[in-house]
Amino acid sequence: GYDMTSPEGIEAFKNIHNQQLQANLPATNTGPMTTPPKEVQQMLDLLGVQLPKTGQPVNPASLLMQIMTKMEQIDELLGEDDEDEDDDDDDELDTQVEGFLQAIQAQMIKEMVGGQESLSEEAIALLKTQTITDTEPGTLLRDFQTVLDSIGSEGIPVSGKRHQLSMNLLPELNQRLSHPIETALKRPQQQSYPPIHGLYLLLRATGIAQVVAKGKQYRLMLNPSIYDSWQQLNPTERYCTLLEAWLVRSRSDMLGEERSNDEGLKCLQMWPTIAAHKKQSYAKYSDQETLSHWPGLHNVALMQLFGMLSITSSKPEAGKGWRIKNIEALPWGKVLMSLTREAFIAADCHWPSAADPTLPVNELQPALQPYFPQWQKSLALPKRLFRPGRHIFKVSLGKVWRRIAMSGEATLADFSDIILASVDFDSDHLDLFAYTNELGCRVEALHPDADGELRTDRVKIGDLPIAEGSVMLYLFDFGDEWEFEVLLEAIEEPKPETESGKGFQKTKKSKRSQTRSRQSLGEILEVRGKAPPQYPDYDDEDDDEDD
Repeated sequence: GYDMTSPEGIEAFKNIHNQQLQANLPATNTGPMTTPPKEVQQMLDLLGVQLPKTGQPVNPASLLMQIMTKMEQIDELLGEDDEDEDDDDDDELDTQVEGFLQAIQAQMIKEMVGGQESLSEEAIALLKTQTITDTEPGTLLRDFQTVLDSIGSEGIPVSGKRHQLSMNLLPELNQRLSHPIETALKRPQQQSYPPIHGLYLLLRATGIAQVVAKGKQYRLMLNPSIYDSWQQLNPTERYCTLLEAWLVRSRSDMLGEERSNDEGLKCLQMWPTIAAHKKQSYAKYSDQETLSHWPGLHNVALMQLFGMLSITSSKPEAGKGWRIKNIEALPWGKVLMSLTREAFIAADCHWPSAADPTLPVNELQPALQPYFPQWQKSLALPKRLFRPGRHIFKVSLGKVWRRIAMSGEATLADFSDIILASVDFDSDHLDLFAYTNELGCRVEALHPDADGELRTDRVKIGDLPIAEGSVMLYLFDFGDEWEFEVLLEAIEEPKPETESGKGFQKTKKSKRSQTRSRQSLGEILEVRGKAPPQYPDYDDEDDDEDD
């Protein structure tokens, strides 16, 4: 119900969300803060952030916001250092600050998701007796297969920007699911059908389905190698794979959202509130607003599909969407969330796949396999292969465009030099490349002098996880914000080393690879349209002075 494309809408959403989050934090999240590690306490003292005294309640989310505010102030101060200061000292300080922040964040997250609890004898008995089938403990596997069948070998159309399923397909697909929902919206979209929205999230998080450009159209297609691996799994392995894809790997940008939030963490944080009551009723639409914002109705729908809770729906009002009458947490959900929370805390609140999404889907296996010995095989995700060929890009700035060829050995930093040269821009500003990886996550590679985990001088063109027909964003000058659309048109096979003529030659790696000429890395093939002046306002002022 909020306009997330405007600053006003975002601010309104943040205000109501913060109020609801504080009002609905479970008791375990508002209890006394545990004693942090010594180095974390030292960092809190340096920041001027005080923990409540022992025995006093604390809101971890509020405390984390204080810490982040202090860290932003430190970043601003570090950015104002004199140029003659030792860069090595700055790097070491940055590393220390980052390490302290990560430790603090891990501590806060542990408080938010609650502490570890020992499984009761009843819970262990439930785990050992539960059989996974297409319809038990929930209808997840049957409904997921329904979506896979709808994609088929030809794929299905999706929108160009958010890559959502076509509105024409949604009503029929909804009726084919085990728990179809009712909606009274005039133009329902994918997110208007939370079960479909949740299943779509699983498709992207597993990599089983990917978005492929077909000319100017986009289609959701099955990834042949990953789908083949999926078909080799038994029901238990499939269920556990989807559970991990949801609670470990899924992120909101896989759903086409601009922000990249951890969907699993939202569920872990919200579950204690859901499970605190035997049944929660919602007398009117405004009562279910909390679920809509956190963890999101698609996650609530997934909880039902996984057999973690039951949902009773009622007829929607005119012009309204899915109407939830009540929800009830089931014993299976409590056991499953307890095991996942235990595994998350054991991983120090950071899943390895967050840094490398190509890792096998087996991070929950140590926690679940003792109760599900049938989980032997894991979904295999293909490793990214370096593509050394000649990459042909069409780089557009409005109606002005350039066709540029880049070697797979070139970096994104090299590519930015070529782009700027093609429009006669100087390079005295920061920039970034933004692209979507194979799972639908937004990735940003920033200028070497900018703050960011991924730097453009460390990403080679041949390592980019994008397919032909995919589009990247190149943003130059964070003040004027020149936005270039970068379309990968084709990848030509590399020519033999002995072959001369056009095309890039395969070069041997050396410690001085940065001295290679621009011509050996890329070239401008075609120019269309006159580029705009880089500083139009300055040019106008100069003309006025001359007059």
